[in-house]
Amino acid sequence: MTDKQANRPILPIPRSTAAAVLEIVAVAGTVVSVALPVQSWKALPPVIPVHFGLSGMPDGWGAKAILWLFPALSAAIYVGLTVLSRFPHTFNYPVPITEENAARQYLIACEFLSWLKAELICLFGWVAWGTVQVALGKAEGLGVGFVPAVVLAIFGTTGFYFWQAYRAR
Repeated sequence: MTDKQANRPILPIPRSTAAAVLEIVAVAGTVVSVALPVQSWKALPPVIPVHFGLSGMPDGWGAKAILWLFPALSAAIYVGLTVLSRFPHTFNYPVPITEENAARQYLIACEFLSWLKAELICLFGWVAWGTVQVALGKAEGLGVGFVPAVVLAIFGTTGFYFWQAYRAR
């Protein structure tokens, strides 16, 4: 922890309605990421798509056990970002944190993590669902919308966070 971080106030940050809804989305996405391989396991062939190119088409194949990576990553993201959001006073911020702006900056940062958590879990769910659909012959790929959705979700949310943080400095 830097000297600047050590001098920051430690404040309780109430969960907003948006953050509560995003928490439900993240939990549901994590549960679905576990249910998907459980439900489809017997129907899957031994070799499934394990990588998709920028076009959304599969370009790598491997063992179906890789499907368990999605629930593991979803759970890790969920736990990691949930724990991290409990310590907003330790984050790096794009603006100096003062006694006057700390509560607002912490709230903005925690909501950013809530959005990021829900988006990443949903994106992993999309890949897992697409993997199963391709493996079962019900789809040819993730679709052309996948890469734009990833870029828009991650960079859009991050850009919006920076805009809010600078506005609230």
